[in-house]
Amino acid sequence: MKKLIILFCLASLALMTGCGGGKQKYDWCNYSDTYYGVAKNDCTETQTKHLAELERIMQVATEKNLEVPPGIYAEYGFLLFKSGKAANSLQWFAKEKAQYPESGVFMDMLTRAAQRQIDKDKQTASQPAAEMPTTEAQPAQETAPAQGQTQS
Repeated sequence: MKKLIILFCLASLALMTGCGGGKQKYDWCNYSDTYYGVAKNDCTETQTKHLAELERIMQVATEKNLEVPPGIYAEYGFLLFKSGKAANSLQWFAKEKAQYPESGVFMDMLTRAAQRQIDKDKQTASQPAAEMPTTEAQPAQETAPAQGQTQS
């Protein structure tokens, strides 16, 4: 009976040590709080704080030799895209796709949207300013009635 109890304790210990103690894979820092701030009040101030937090998450991951959590590159790129920096967002979408290939379809969609915006911005920048219509009154042209018709 004593051997059975010892065997049970050793088996339990082996099971418990197998479930924990693994190396940390990600560090989300203060992501939840800043994301909640944006979700609750989406303004320039909260977006700037969240963007800074995303940068911090990437920096901490590099310092601690951890992986950048899934979606961080994509979200950072998307916030750049929303703020009018479509050209800068492309590299972040590419990083997300490279690190997490399962996001490929979504990253391709965001990349196409950013590229369309870049093309649109280039087209707008290359077009000269539209001429303003003149406001001078032009004399009305009277037309003579066609032959055989009378004027009423």
